[in-house]
Amino acid sequence: MRIITLIILAIFTAPIAQAQPHLYDLTDMPENFYFESAGTRGLTRMRFAGMEHGAYLFESKLEKPDGTRTMTIVRVNNQSQTLSIQSDEGVTVFAPHDCGPSLGACEYSAMQDGNLYLLKKQTFIVDGVMVSDTMIKVDNIWVAFRRTCTTYDQFGFWIDSISIRDGKEENVATRSLPALTDPPETRLKHLRSVCAGGVMTS
Repeated sequence: MRIITLIILAIFTAPIAQAQPHLYDLTDMPENFYFESAGTRGLTRMRFAGMEHGAYLFESKLEKPDGTRTMTIVRVNNQSQTLSIQSDEGVTVFAPHDCGPSLGACEYSAMQDGNLYLLKKQTFIVDGVMVSDTMIKVDNIWVAFRRTCTTYDQFGFWIDSISIRDGKEENVATRSLPALTDPPETRLKHLRSVCAGGVMTS
């Protein structure tokens, strides 16, 4: 019931996202879709868990470096854009979605722990890498928040990803896929070279 209430609140307070080209489509995603990703936060195992009111549900299990485990339910739309994230730590609802993965400018809101955050994202492609610069509104002023550099699979889920906040790497994640010939270290080196620099402020 709580997540439904948060979704309703987020919808009525959400900014209007600008039209975005649909880069991904989950229609033909197999029912047994599953992947593992290793990163600074630990080992993530994500699997498709079914449909709910037109949204795709994914069960994400994270095994942290200290051995503790958490489970998160992620709801996404048909274009692989996140609608909500629910875990033991709380619920975050995005409206109309989290603006990713998509290209161009997009504004959205995030409702978390009863607090509403307004954000905007500018996404562009550099040398095969999708670079997303996110800004957050603080006291009616847009402030640089995070830069994320990512490569995606055919369904819009990350293969390799680096996020940078306040000039420091916040998270690094990578997957192993048979089709990838370069090792993770080489791919991440390329992402770091693309991701260098601060968040664009316009």
